[in-house]
Amino acid sequence: MEKLIEEKVVEGIKHLYGEIVNGQAPQKTRPDFEGDLTVVVFPFLKASKKSPEQTGEELGVYLKENIDAVTDFNVVKGFLNLSISANFWVEEF
Repeated sequence: MEKLIEEKVVEGIKHLYGEIVNGQAPQKTRPDFEGDLTVVVFPFLKASKKSPEQTGEELGVYLKENIDAVTDFNVVKGFLNLSISANFWVEEF
């Protein structure tokens, strides 16, 4: 899942902002926040020319529309927290 998200983030930045960026593996979301995996959006601000919150929101919509396993997302100050479907995790195990 991490590799897929990394690839889709790069694809999303190119689609949304017309820029090519290096991918970054998502991290596990901190326990005090909702979500399973977190994408740090700060490295993409130069490409988006927008605030961290707006960039995260736009990227979150893109990922939710393009990755079936992403069921929801939230943005906290430039951290895009993705919720992954329970079915995906069951199939992984």
